[in-house]
Amino acid sequence: SNTAAETPQSAAPAGDDAGLASYTAEDVAKHSSQKDLWLIIEGKVYDVTDWQKKHPGGAAALLQYAGRDASEAASSAHGANTRPAQKMQEFLIGTLAADSGAGGPPAPSAAVPPLSGKGDLKERLKEKNAA
Repeated sequence: SNTAAETPQSAAPAGDDAGLASYTAEDVAKHSSQKDLWLIIEGKVYDVTDWQKKHPGGAAALLQYAGRDASEAASSAHGANTRPAQKMQEFLIGTLAADSGAGGPPAPSAAVPPLSGKGDLKERLKEKNAA
């Protein structure tokens, strides 16, 4: 994968992440293939392309979150085990830009527009079925 092609958005926050590039969720989403695989975990961006074959949970576990936020899955899979977090430092390439939100496509529920107009859902369904 080619990190030089990305354009860091802003200076990284101070502290442990000082000096790291900052990427938006859109930047990370471009790296969603087996040959170029980035993940977001707890607001940090990891290039795990070279780790897939060695990942104890299998490459598929990483690939299903390619280009997206894998925080919940990583936390669920690794629990309190500190070894994965230590290993992940090798693949850390940046932080998620503060204005970028969570990585990946929105949850399916976000695509459903809120009900608007007269009546509640049951009434609207009755009207539709009666037509």
